[in-house]
Amino acid sequence: MRRLLTPLVGLIIAVALAPLLTAGEENVPVPLVTFATRGSPAAVASVAEEFLALTTIAAWDQREFRRPGRWTQLAAVRAQMDACDWPAALDGFKRAFLGKLRAIDEYGLSVTRFDVYSGGPLSWGWIKPLISDGNRAELLTRADALLRGDLTVGGKPLAIGEPGAIDWAGATAEVLKRKDWNAWPWHLDTFSPLLAGFIITGEARYLDRWAAYADDWALNQRAGPGATNIADIPDQWAGGTEAVVTLLRYLSAIARIPGGDGRLPAATFARVMTRLIVDQVPVTVLYHRANPQNWSDTCAPTLVDLGFALDEFRCGPWLVREGMRLLEIATPTRHLPDGVDTDSTVGYGFTYLHGALPLLERLKMRAYRLADWQVPAWEKTLLREGFDLVAWEQQLREELQKRGRFQTAHLTANGEWPIGGARSDHRDRSAQTREHLQAAVPELLVEPDVAAILNRASGRGGPAPSFTSERFPYAGHAYLRAGWERDDPYLYFFCSPYPTLGCMSWRNNNAIGFSAFGQDVLETGENGTYDQPRSPLRVDGQEQFFHVGIPTWGHRGPLLTAWHEPAPWRWHSSSSFDVAEGVYAGAFGKSKPITGVNHQRLIHAVRAGGLWIVTDRLRSAETHDYALDWRFGILPGKVATDFLSEHITVSQADASITTARPNGSNITLRHFPSSPLTFGTSEQRTPENKSYRLHDFLTVSGTWKTQGASAVVTTLFPRRSGQADDLRSVKSLNAAGVVGFSVITPSGMTVSYVAAVDGVAKLTLGDLSGEAEALLLTVAADGVRRGVVLGGRALQIAGKKQPLTQPDAEFALAAGAWSTVAIHTPLSPVTIAPDATTFTSEQVITLASATTGAEIRYTLDGSDPTPTSRRYMAPFTITTSAVVKARAMRPGLMALPTTMSGTHASVVTRADFTRGAFIAAVTPPKTVAGLRFETVTGRWQDLVMRRDHLPVLTRGIADQVFAAASRVDAPTWGVRYRGWIEVPADGIYTLHAPPESFMPNIMAGYDLVVRIAGREWYPATTLHGLGTWSLALRKGAHAIEVVYADVRGDAPTRLNPPAGQPLVWPGSVPDMRLSGPGLQAGAIPASMLRCANEP
Repeated sequence: MRRLLTPLVGLIIAVALAPLLTAGEENVPVPLVTFATRGSPAAVASVAEEFLALTTIAAWDQREFRRPGRWTQLAAVRAQMDACDWPAALDGFKRAFLGKLRAIDEYGLSVTRFDVYSGGPLSWGWIKPLISDGNRAELLTRADALLRGDLTVGGKPLAIGEPGAIDWAGATAEVLKRKDWNAWPWHLDTFSPLLAGFIITGEARYLDRWAAYADDWALNQRAGPGATNIADIPDQWAGGTEAVVTLLRYLSAIARIPGGDGRLPAATFARVMTRLIVDQVPVTVLYHRANPQNWSDTCAPTLVDLGFALDEFRCGPWLVREGMRLLEIATPTRHLPDGVDTDSTVGYGFTYLHGALPLLERLKMRAYRLADWQVPAWEKTLLREGFDLVAWEQQLREELQKRGRFQTAHLTANGEWPIGGARSDHRDRSAQTREHLQAAVPELLVEPDVAAILNRASGRGGPAPSFTSERFPYAGHAYLRAGWERDDPYLYFFCSPYPTLGCMSWRNNNAIGFSAFGQDVLETGENGTYDQPRSPLRVDGQEQFFHVGIPTWGHRGPLLTAWHEPAPWRWHSSSSFDVAEGVYAGAFGKSKPITGVNHQRLIHAVRAGGLWIVTDRLRSAETHDYALDWRFGILPGKVATDFLSEHITVSQADASITTARPNGSNITLRHFPSSPLTFGTSEQRTPENKSYRLHDFLTVSGTWKTQGASAVVTTLFPRRSGQADDLRSVKSLNAAGVVGFSVITPSGMTVSYVAAVDGVAKLTLGDLSGEAEALLLTVAADGVRRGVVLGGRALQIAGKKQPLTQPDAEFALAAGAWSTVAIHTPLSPVTIAPDATTFTSEQVITLASATTGAEIRYTLDGSDPTPTSRRYMAPFTITTSAVVKARAMRPGLMALPTTMSGTHASVVTRADFTRGAFIAAVTPPKTVAGLRFETVTGRWQDLVMRRDHLPVLTRGIADQVFAAASRVDAPTWGVRYRGWIEVPADGIYTLHAPPESFMPNIMAGYDLVVRIAGREWYPATTLHGLGTWSLALRKGAHAIEVVYADVRGDAPTRLNPPAGQPLVWPGSVPDMRLSGPGLQAGAIPASMLRCANEP
């Protein structure tokens, strides 16, 4: 979760929330029951009927009650409901429900999750104890204050008076004024100290007082989520389900106190639960559907926990499905195929583990501890008869393994996160990483490379990983390491192909962080996790702004979705060289974005020479002032060995930057530009009280002005503490259209490098020449020549043409023998067709990769393909259910790479195909064309949570789903269609959900449910077939029901920008499509829709 709000942010939120907390009361119906009459028989009967209507008990088949335990109690409740004895039914339900909370573990739920004293099943910070030794005294103090009619707000009492006499609007205004976010009067938890007082002391006066305040709150408090448009819900209000769980935690403790369940008034229980379920639960669900953020992960298990705890309620199965969906949909819409989250703040990568593990454990606990007779019918249908828990767990674990692999790879050899890689400090992160893997994916701890990285990072030694450098080609992280010893130099390079969430990619594409011999030497300019690393290049004084045109929504940040193709940039790592490429072609500047500038950065690491080479090539049709920025951490700060400004010397004459820190490692940078550079320095000072501050910065900027193409080659040569040896015999090899250099390293290796300023040029290094983009040559003391050519068209040595089968290659010339190793871009992943995952007899499967010449290997048993797996040659047919996995590989690959770089084997693509039986058609009564519809209006929460209890506005027959005649001109409205869909032939029919209904980069602002042949749709949450739902239907009629609730109000016109990507879906009706035999995806044809002749 994000860290606590700063006072300034809090003040901003106070201003923003004020109208939300005080307005909108006209949208909330005034209760007919007053506080004074709340205990009357009529009032109790009214609230009992309203509350029990939220359950499904009235609709249960009587056979459901022929079971022991709570089912016997609920049978009595059903009988009392049938007899309209609502007070007795309510009291019976309350006792049965509290009995369930009292013995929560007997119902397949976690005792620790529903316990007031626990920190949750994993104690991972997102669940806190409600009562602890540390807060008992404070809770009792607050409880005693409430007995006197005082809230504690901002550390001071706020007189709210007696229950039934509270000025709710005035209290809300005062809380906002004091900025105490833990005492919002619209939040029931404000009065929880009274529940804690009863639990701690057993004194009934606390519980009685809570019940009175809770009744007043439920009857009279209007502001907050219940009166706010879903699009205006701030992030701080999104935890509606957690508010219900919090109450259940208190009630669980009360149920264990002798007489506690009897002391709690049934009517109060019903009023409070109704208010929470109807007003706050849908806030959480709809908010997280349009929130591609890390904290959505931790909300998922809460949804499932609450769904199971409310398994007698209509919302129970909905919450379980939404919780599971929240984790599932994250994989194709928020996660990248290399295991990285689009929320690029690396520490939040662990939150997926925080959410996935308890959710999985809950499903397993219910499945393995409870017999069929112990669970409601919906759970048997949803999670037992039509659900493969083992397969679901397998897919989840595959995603967890990828995430764990990345979180491990992000460690440096000394256990830190790298400079520029969302680093907040110099702490050792290896123990944190190991702890999370042990809890969530312990199998990774025995994977050789993961174990080796963790052992090296924690200082335990042991074998080195099988690789040295690695790139994550979807997310943009690249780690160019000299080795795995704790003080070995590393260069961290970041460039994302698309904008991301979190702190990365906004302005730091092509940024470099460099550490050498255990100390930072080049910084990326950020102070802490929430500070964005800085732009390595400025254009006309402006830094990068990759997110131009992407809407940003409060604390949620920009609304984005994942991508599924790797960046098309070259990567190579061998025992001699590393090569990395990044390209930034986005905007510079926020208010007036500068576009049309292309910045390509190439990095070559010469391992034996201890030298790194950075090539920056720029192109723009316009004239611009460019600034190449290098940043150094300077004192004051938290690292005593940081630089002082006087340790950094800039030489205009030879375009160099040299550091001379007496107590640490140093670096020399030499520039070889196509246009002369003018150097200047500036300091960036940060307030010393900033919590994440590491140090201040000195920036050395090399500036030039040009139109068209320009280039700068920079050598980075790190030096150990006290080492004076530097590069010698430094020569510029600049020529017309070419930049480069030649040097001799302290080890005696000659390193020569040239690059074309633009495109490809004639490049010459001694007797080596050719047309290429860049050419690197090293000559060792023993005379062996090695090098790298990029974009090569031809190479000659002393005029003799050398074989070059690949334009990008590493080469060697030893003892007269010429050899090359190809350098690649990542392979495109395999696509699997068709999208429909259901078939009845056989299914033809087609595989493809966009990478020319790639081989495709595949499996049908759920295992990951290897180079020895079946090779795809042509479409093949399956006749049984199968898990198809495929990956693209370079021809001749003998063993799978151990890195995620993707240049020799792509990520694995998965598709699950299920063979099923046809659903028989039915013979409907006499029908007419179209579907019968009923429309309603009301608060958006009521449309979602209890539509059936709203009065029907209009009825009629619509010729199509969402026909104009069936729509309502109202801010929030709903419609239900019923009838039959007559399919013209046997076959697989697929509904295609509208993208806004499942993609998190926009708030749909509606809820859409489709049922065909008694089955409720669940559009696919996997990348394969994403958003589709397929059924095998026999020719003829099948019952269809479509339920739609539009809850946007005026949000689209009020919140959407005049141009560009909208925040809230602006359409009139969802574009839901149907495809099938002879039917291209489109609106459901009117000719296929029938309804009863009579209503």
